[in-house]
Amino acid sequence: MMGGIVRCRKCGKKLMKERVDYDHIHWKCECGFRTKTPHSMPTTRVNPYESIAHPPFIRLEEERGVMKLMGEGEKESELLSFEELTLIVSSGEPLEKILSRIVRRIANRLGVEVCSIYLHRRGKLTLAATWGLRRSLVGKVSLKVGEGITGWAAKNRELVSVPDAPEDERYHFVPDLGEEKFRGMISCPILDGRRLLGVVNVQTRERREFSRFEKTYVHVIASLLRFPLRERMKKG
Repeated sequence: MMGGIVRCRKCGKKLMKERVDYDHIHWKCECGFRTKTPHSMPTTRVNPYESIAHPPFIRLEEERGVMKLMGEGEKESELLSFEELTLIVSSGEPLEKILSRIVRRIANRLGVEVCSIYLHRRGKLTLAATWGLRRSLVGKVSLKVGEGITGWAAKNRELVSVPDAPEDERYHFVPDLGEEKFRGMISCPILDGRRLLGVVNVQTRERREFSRFEKTYVHVIASLLRFPLRERMKKG
């Protein structure tokens, strides 16, 4: 909600948000009252960023249409802008071509060697774009939901961070993709409610214990991508 205070219909105090998942919010009060749809909720314009639970180090610059993450030492990392997200919906270019631009930007902004996006279609996760892996295999590599670290994230509907992927028991070797050269890995599902749209992966050449900041970055990116992806995937 982008303005206004939602108050408890029982005692009149300010209600606090409690996020259930990407799309569902419960509201609770100190007096014990809880509701899924708060009384007299103001009607406002839709802001896709608002449905993401913001940690305190996320800042939205609405006038520029940009969301930023504040890292250690007040270092700023700019996420995808509204303009970039709109491009995915409005461009007449193939979705795979647009996603290839997105993964490159994510990799550059996060400072990792690999970023890939898998899309969930017909019960499988198919590589739709990659920066850092073998691009000739885009559209040709598919994983079952539950297969490998990527499939595990998809099946369990949660982000997974692995410091050394090849040593992880969930690791699944894909011939010719080139993943075996990379060790650190974050895999985060792209969810529309509980519906699985795909998975975002980032990988590093060296073993890496990813920081909370880095994991939040990937989580927020996955959350943002669901808005344009669900529209483009409807169109095929």
